[in-house]
Amino acid sequence: MLGARGAAETEYATNDGDDLETIIKPRPAAVAAAYPVESADDEHTIIRGSSVPKTGTSSSLDAKDGTENSVSLNEFILARSCSKQHPNPPTSSTCRECGERLSGQAQQVRKPSMGRMIVSDHGGAREFAHELNRSVILGRQPSAAALKSDKEPRLLQVESPSGDISRSHLCVRVEGWHVQLVDLGATNSTVLLREGQRPRRLSRHQEIMLINGDVADLGDGVSIRFEDLP
Repeated sequence: MLGARGAAETEYATNDGDDLETIIKPRPAAVAAAYPVESADDEHTIIRGSSVPKTGTSSSLDAKDGTENSVSLNEFILARSCSKQHPNPPTSSTCRECGERLSGQAQQVRKPSMGRMIVSDHGGAREFAHELNRSVILGRQPSAAALKSDKEPRLLQVESPSGDISRSHLCVRVEGWHVQLVDLGATNSTVLLREGQRPRRLSRHQEIMLINGDVADLGDGVSIRFEDLP
């Protein structure tokens, strides 16, 4: 079972790189007031995605509200495809979509979505789905400058009334067939919840490979669930 951030009985798996600045702790109201959340959208910021019910399936997402379709235009990746042309990692022996056995050689194909993330806020009262077509930076006021990359990431602004979430809190990095969670030096850190393991508090600037079902808890009632990863 997944643990719970902040619960009295929860024990955190830590790393040698942890220090006092990464300990999960509340921030005073004065700090939150000093850094208000901007409500206005700009051309690089996505405030919301396609709203989905908590019991939603993994069907294609609506492209409205700033989300992108399932194909990363002008990007190609090495893949093995089945007879229905479903792309798979080159090391796969069976199709991840239809289960067909793969026999052909890997070839360059248009890069597909690497799954999706479901962003919950207000303690799970709302959920929004975002396809993982490219890297995403999340925070109160996210900035592309927080990630050294030659590709422009998507910026996703989340609410943090208590100021627990940093301006650029974390990055969900899409690289090849892999999806990684990258701490961007968040003040109150991020807790990774994985089935069958103790909650794991990321140290500053730590990177970790994500698997299906992982949940990242940013604090202040905001969490991210990852689905349909390769």
